[in-house]
Amino acid sequence: TATFTETAAQVPLTIFDAVVPPQLPPGNLLFIAPPRSTSFFSVTGQIELPALRPVAGDEPLLRNVKLSDVSVLKANRIQPGAWARTVVDGDGGPMLVAGERDGRKIVVLAFDLHNSDLPVQVAFPLLLSNLVSYLVPGSGADAAQLAPGQPLALPVDASITAVRITHSDGSVVTPEARNGQVIDADTGTPGVYVVEQFQGEKLVARQRFAVNLFDPAESAIGPQAELKVPQISGLQQATTAERVGRQEFWRWLAALALVVLVVEWLVYQRNGIAFLRQRWRNWRARPAS
Repeated sequence: TATFTETAAQVPLTIFDAVVPPQLPPGNLLFIAPPRSTSFFSVTGQIELPALRPVAGDEPLLRNVKLSDVSVLKANRIQPGAWARTVVDGDGGPMLVAGERDGRKIVVLAFDLHNSDLPVQVAFPLLLSNLVSYLVPGSGADAAQLAPGQPLALPVDASITAVRITHSDGSVVTPEARNGQVIDADTGTPGVYVVEQFQGEKLVARQRFAVNLFDPAESAIGPQAELKVPQISGLQQATTAERVGRQEFWRWLAALALVVLVVEWLVYQRNGIAFLRQRWRNWRARPAS
């Protein structure tokens, strides 16, 4: 529709999930299980139970993504053009391709997410974040982090004619590009800032960055190449100090109480004890018969 075309023309990325419109919008594109061919690729059939095999071990789009546990019921058979590189291969055709053509970035995922268990795998949000970061640089996990008052220095292409920055308080500034970058020093208010780049009237890029008081290492929640775990030797640096423990006297008090009870019992039974002793003497003194 006309509304869709006008809206899509203003965004840097359009995602098509199991649908391909008659006319593709400008900007970068992400196709998920495209049902028919386009000028960028051909759809020639379906593949049953394809096994996913990453082509390169150092592929940036698969950073921290493990696909060995992902099962796919069926996928579309995709034949991309020379512009694309195969990121994930499968039995009978590529499962994920990416590349650039005519100045736009394109990614094609051959299978429907509903026909796989990828959405319930840990790999799904990581893969999606990598794809979006590739298609729209500066978005998602790559969002910048600045401390309040730290100037924003953003490199811009020579083709950019205007830059608009929306501050967290709603104010808007349009700094001029100098020496290939724009600088905004008015970042004293914490919050999310939005940077939009234009070529004439066309929006070609949108980037968000956060101004906060947190340490950059604590705010970096995106996938990391390696995790730093504290060494166990750090536990040996703990200092120790002597503690004065409490001495328990209840055992001695209990023993003294027991002695008192025994003495009291003997005093109380002294007449009976004397009678028993007399009977014992009389029995021993009795002549034998």
